[in-house]
Amino acid sequence: MVRRLRGLSPGYTILELLFTIAIAGTLAAIAVPQGLRTLDDFRTRSAARYLAQRLGDARLSAIKRSTALGLRFEPSLPDYRITTVVDGNRNGVRTADIVAGVDRTLTEPEMLAANFTGVTFGIVEGVPDADGQPAGGTDGVRVGVARLLT
Repeated sequence: MVRRLRGLSPGYTILELLFTIAIAGTLAAIAVPQGLRTLDDFRTRSAARYLAQRLGDARLSAIKRSTALGLRFEPSLPDYRITTVVDGNRNGVRTADIVAGVDRTLTEPEMLAANFTGVTFGIVEGVPDADGQPAGGTDGVRVGVARLLT
């Protein structure tokens, strides 16, 4: 037989509940921004690995085909479209040949933001690009005078 003490209920007081909710709210306020920052870092690293893999795939495909292959970066604000292009006339991958249809594209144009939400590709303004020139806001990807990486 269970005995109950008179005047006491088997529950929590409002003060105990408010204290518990305050602790849970404080922990959530600390954890959520850190979790979002971690998610952004993960997406950025994943996008960088994906782009490195695309470069590696282009290199291996060029070796297999015994011809030049390249990645073309086309500005498409606020990001760049990335396309794999194959040399069609054995003189290297050139923008003029791509426009003329001699060098053909192997893949559809793709933006990093399509696979990695919130990630855009470019160079932060003021940071020098590959040939030492300061990058402008509209010219984030440039190797020499071209936007082709072969």
